[in-house]
Amino acid sequence: DSKTPLQKKLESLSKAIGILGISISFVVFVLSLLQGSTYFPAFLLAISLAVAVVPEGLPAVMTITLAIGVKEMANKKAIIRKLSAIEALGSITLIATDKTGTLTTNKMKVSELYVDDKLYKESKPPSLSNHPFSKMLLDGILCSTASLVFVHDHDQYDVLGDPTEGALLFLGQKMGLIPEMVRKEWKVVDEVPFDSVTKRMTVLVEKFPISNNQFPNKSQISNSKILFSKGAPESILEISKYYQVGEKIEKLTPNETKNIENIMHAWAKKGLRVLAFAYKNTSPSKMSNELTNQLTSDDLTFLGMVAIHDPPRPEVLEALAKAKRAGIKAVMITGDNEVTAEAIGVSTGFIKENEEILTGKQLEEYSDKDLLEKLPSVKIFARTTPFHKARIVKLYQELGEIVAVTGDGVNDAIALKQADVGVAMGLIGTDVARETADMVITDDNFATIVNAVEEGRNIIKNLKNAITYLLSCNVSEALALVIGLIIGIPNLFFAIQLLYINLVTDGVPALALAFSPKDDSVMNDQPKKEMELLDSRNKKYIFLVGLLATCMVIASYFIFRGTDLYRRTAAFSVLALIQSFIFVDLWLSHHSVLKNLNKLKRGIFLVAFIVPFILQFVIVHSERLASVFKISSVSGSTFIGYIIAASLILVWIRILKRML
Repeated sequence: DSKTPLQKKLESLSKAIGILGISISFVVFVLSLLQGSTYFPAFLLAISLAVAVVPEGLPAVMTITLAIGVKEMANKKAIIRKLSAIEALGSITLIATDKTGTLTTNKMKVSELYVDDKLYKESKPPSLSNHPFSKMLLDGILCSTASLVFVHDHDQYDVLGDPTEGALLFLGQKMGLIPEMVRKEWKVVDEVPFDSVTKRMTVLVEKFPISNNQFPNKSQISNSKILFSKGAPESILEISKYYQVGEKIEKLTPNETKNIENIMHAWAKKGLRVLAFAYKNTSPSKMSNELTNQLTSDDLTFLGMVAIHDPPRPEVLEALAKAKRAGIKAVMITGDNEVTAEAIGVSTGFIKENEEILTGKQLEEYSDKDLLEKLPSVKIFARTTPFHKARIVKLYQELGEIVAVTGDGVNDAIALKQADVGVAMGLIGTDVARETADMVITDDNFATIVNAVEEGRNIIKNLKNAITYLLSCNVSEALALVIGLIIGIPNLFFAIQLLYINLVTDGVPALALAFSPKDDSVMNDQPKKEMELLDSRNKKYIFLVGLLATCMVIASYFIFRGTDLYRRTAAFSVLALIQSFIFVDLWLSHHSVLKNLNKLKRGIFLVAFIVPFILQFVIVHSERLASVFKISSVSGSTFIGYIIAASLILVWIRILKRML
């Protein structure tokens, strides 16, 4: 079914209102006949009331509201791919986010190095004559899919691809190893791409002398073939039996492994991302069908590690506070180790020190039942794979959470599809992730997700306000007519009057409500897991405000003394004008008029508010139009009296809110 849940709910609501409208029309038809009306006028009035009661403008209002909302989100760097995401965004109870690039800036830079059994700062690295260092730089350049592109507008190089790999390319370029030239000299013969399970990438490269020939001939091919691997330190240590110090290759002992792990943990505690490198010289005589065995070799030589600094985004703290205020939980699901994840989690305000963190290994040890008990108390999941992420999302949903999850890789598509709102990264996300997602954020920023949730809530708020407006106006029209008939006022309104009110004083403001200003207070409300077009608060508003308006319309019939036609003019005008003041209340989302005068200065509001007044004045002031609408023409001072009478609805609404 191509219809969104929101469209289905609107259809259901429209059907219910339609049935109610027909029922009320039948009652009015019978009462009109009992009051002495002839069949045709009574039938015409009943049909007009049915048309007035049923809010035909609802589909148009919904379409415009959603279209404006989608445009607003796009302006705020959130691209909606599926309209159903808007409804879900307004109901989100949990955001499961990546760390790199979402909570951090993704502006990677190598800050420290461990190579040749020594520690170095990036500002004072060893020279290229250092054999392990030069080999580690080669590893970082060749075992990479990223590239550096010179951007003339910025007069600098930018990274095309993974920013982590970009940091390695920048380091190599700084040391004089131009990535483009290195890749011309060394050709990748075979590779095992980065895998989220093994946490490493491996390539087999062969050296060709640089020449002008596009394809080297056999005489140009050297005997140099090297296996390079790059990835998480623990993953690289798993496949390393040796380590290199200077020109010597030594056995990787438990003590040396422990030393490497200590350095890795010290860096991770600073929130630094750690990558390790290893290599192996291979036999050039290996046939292509034996390459796979070479690529999965476990006797490599450990070269060293780099620590990459990726600063936390300063806006994350504020976004987390906003999410918490809105009753939205946030959890981090990252492939980084738990120490780095904790450091970033503490610095961004996700957790406090020493809070529990679950790793991918622990997740595999827990049954679903055990994990369901654990989830409410855990905010960070480290060293996870996309499959872990999908499982976490599914279990959160079993706990009743409405989940938004971020993803950028091909394998993240599973979690993105499982989530209520899949959020793909626009900068570093793969095509598969973007196509699977419900929403794409173009700046990969966690704060953008929270802002999108806020925008989603405002869209739903505007839609609810438009529906509430239309129905409260329709209730006042129907009740005024029915009560008028009951108390002995036959045909208080004529068909043409009801049709005019339905088209102009109902329709124009209802459409304008799609443009109503953002209400910051929506992020003070707890999320509602099941979005209703009309909750109990809206239903009370519709009935009570409709009843108040009815009482004021009936009262105006008796207060403005004169001929029967004069009294009908008052009732018709007050009914038409009251709706403009109900529009004011809903435009301000029930907030005080005096405290929000700046929100009443928007052009769309002024048009929707003033046009019905002008048209109503023209109708009651022109004898020709007055006769068409079956009313009497009145003076300007009398019309001002109608405005004052209608405006009192705002006072009554304020009193009503205090009582409720």
